[in-house]
Amino acid sequence: MSETRIEELIGRSNRLGADPRNTNYAGGNTSAKGTATDPVTGEDVELMWVKGSGGDLGTLRAAGLAVLRLDRLRCADVQARLAAVRLDRHHLVQHRFVQHHFVRNRR
Repeated sequence: MSETRIEELIGRSNRLGADPRNTNYAGGNTSAKGTATDPVTGEDVELMWVKGSGGDLGTLRAAGLAVLRLDRLRCADVQARLAAVRLDRHHLVQHRFVQHHFVRNRR
């Protein structure tokens, strides 16, 4: 399932970033949640793939995504450290995909 989820995230990100009226270059963040097999334990784990600030939505590829384990993000100690980071908010939203971006001033 993870490959499909990654492809969906990249497609959504690329469509959002393709129109300069929607986002500034290197602006916006997108993420997707899903499961994948942990290569060490062989068990399924919940993951979140994130396109963070600084990369371009319109040209995003899989190599530009960070992969995070949701169980580790949810622990209280990590919550305290991530309090000021936007990434913190993505895993709290209960949707598979999260997108937020800055819209250009259209004056």
